[in-house]
Amino acid sequence: MGGWSAKPPINMSSEAEVGYFIRGIPLPEEVLIILLSNVDHKTLLNCRQVCKLWRELVDGSVWKEKFRREGRSYHSFRAVASSRKLPWYAYYWIFHKDPFGRNLIKNGCGQNKLLDWTFRSNGGNKWDVESPPLGCEPVPSEVGADSCFVTSYQLCSKQQLVDLTVEGVPPQIMDELKPCITVSEWYAGRFDCSCVYEMQIKLLNSHRSPLEEFQQQESMHAGENTEWRKVNILTTTVAHLR
Repeated sequence: MGGWSAKPPINMSSEAEVGYFIRGIPLPEEVLIILLSNVDHKTLLNCRQVCKLWRELVDGSVWKEKFRREGRSYHSFRAVASSRKLPWYAYYWIFHKDPFGRNLIKNGCGQNKLLDWTFRSNGGNKWDVESPPLGCEPVPSEVGADSCFVTSYQLCSKQQLVDLTVEGVPPQIMDELKPCITVSEWYAGRFDCSCVYEMQIKLLNSHRSPLEEFQQQESMHAGENTEWRKVNILTTTVAHLR
């Protein structure tokens, strides 16, 4: 007849034994690092709670090994220098949200029509999306889309709020790592009308009070500047966003 017997519990570490043990058998640290680096990032948070020894191992070696092996599939891998030593929570947010090295603006080229934007001014024939654009050169291939937003003969302005915490860059990372933020946009005039291009950027704290402000403006006459131009604004002083 069948039967079963209880097995002794797994003892991974104890105060009396220094090292890593499974049922009393010592486990090399290098092996445990490889094993734990295959655990998903949310489970690794629980692994940190096993004991002080595990927390030091996970924070000091496991996250880095996991990032070394799996990180190439993330945008953040290309944005973070491999030689830079990161705190464990930075690795967690990379695996959880992949916040670095990618575009945080939603629907930047109008590929989803007018979604995700708040229109502050909508004069003339109002905002629209053209694919491909009329009256100017084709959208550069670097953009990755052939559509774009177009304005009308009266004031047209739109805005989008990017919540860095929601996107995976909490205040702790902003305060301690101070990642650079690059804001860029392509723009062009038309052959048949004059226009004024303006971009405003505001870096806000949690109370939505501005910490820094940037502005770019250019006047374009009809028939001029039908070629696309790219504006880049880089900010590095982004600490203390709370």
